[in-house]
Amino acid sequence: MKKIKSTLLLFLGMSLVCVTSFSNEKNTLKSFIEEALQNSPYLKLQEKNVNAKDADVQIARANFFPHVQGEFTRDRQSDENYFTDFQKKRFEESSDTSVQSINTKLDQDIVAWAVDVKQDIFKGFGNVNNYREKKRIYDISVVEQKIEKNNLIYDITSTYIDLLNLSSQLSFLQKALKSALEQEKHAKRKYELQTISEAELLKAQEKSLEISWKLHEAKQTNEISKNKLNQLLGKPLDQEIEPEPLKLKTAQPKSLSDYLKEAEQNLDLQRAQLKLKKNRHKKQLTYAQHLLMPNLGFNFNYEQRGKKMTDLKDGWKFGASLKVPLFDGLENFGEKNKAQAGIEAALVEENLLHQKTHVEIKQHYYAWQSLEQKLQFLNKKRQRQQKRYDDVIKSYKEKAATLAQLHAIEVLVQEVETELLTTKRMQFLNILALQKLTGEIYVQNLF
Repeated sequence: MKKIKSTLLLFLGMSLVCVTSFSNEKNTLKSFIEEALQNSPYLKLQEKNVNAKDADVQIARANFFPHVQGEFTRDRQSDENYFTDFQKKRFEESSDTSVQSINTKLDQDIVAWAVDVKQDIFKGFGNVNNYREKKRIYDISVVEQKIEKNNLIYDITSTYIDLLNLSSQLSFLQKALKSALEQEKHAKRKYELQTISEAELLKAQEKSLEISWKLHEAKQTNEISKNKLNQLLGKPLDQEIEPEPLKLKTAQPKSLSDYLKEAEQNLDLQRAQLKLKKNRHKKQLTYAQHLLMPNLGFNFNYEQRGKKMTDLKDGWKFGASLKVPLFDGLENFGEKNKAQAGIEAALVEENLLHQKTHVEIKQHYYAWQSLEQKLQFLNKKRQRQQKRYDDVIKSYKEKAATLAQLHAIEVLVQEVETELLTTKRMQFLNILALQKLTGEIYVQNLF
């Protein structure tokens, strides 16, 4: 019996451990990012957009191949109509008896099949530039998919860190509120004994109200951040979610000069450069539609026709066509000006993105350096607060300090520890932002 009980207890213990570890693994930043990359509606929209642009490339490629069309007809018609009656009257008015005897009636049954082939030979390289333009648009959609992926990883990480910071802040504020209410209670007693002024009492009441307001605000912000994370993951907004503590990877940023060199890999900049190429192809396409630009093509038709399938007679037609636009109401000039404006706008956008990327790289790099110095300050501050805490503990044991004073110094120590954690997480976020600004974010490099 004892063996059975011990076996059951062991089984239950292992089950709890497995469930806990599974739950923990499920709520990590890595698992959230992997889940989002599979289920995010934002990435699915981009994937559909890429597929649509790829289809446009296939459509443009089709212009390089002959278009073959088959046709089969089986008709029955009246043997007389307006034209046969008209011909009959003309023949009857003739004095020639052989002409008068011509049968003007139509065959009522018709069977026919035909094959028609058309191929453009020269259109001022319009098909080539149209294909290149559609290919650049497809390339833009691929880059936009990478941009959406980058934004998704960054947004999930920043929201995850916000939730962790809010969790630490809520824990601190709850403890701080308890201590502030305790201090307010003591202040009331001292005021009643007239050992402190009314201003000191009001200051204690003001402190507890301030912390209560901040606690209320933090709870609401926490709820909104959870809704945002659920949205990014493609889950119901109100689904409960509790992120696990973030195991920060100790990573040092590269030098500023290295980041500035890698600025050319910025995805927004790559998209702008592709837009410039696309607009150049669009302008070249207008030359194919220019006035007096010949469009040369050929066509071939083969058919068999008769009353029924057993008496079909064949026929064929082969020819070339040359079309030259003479006047289009100046539409082509308008298209050319529009394409030129697109080129100039893309050049301006590319230059602006160059500058913007460099500024943002410096911004996040300097922010990381500033936070590094802040960490040194906070570590020193924590040492001082810890020393004060040790002194108050000693005084409390000797009954030279009250419990309220002990709680107050505990709050100060926790405040510094909370700020330390927040600062380290913000450093991590700045390094992630630098990765985003210099190309794709690779999840495997984060953990």
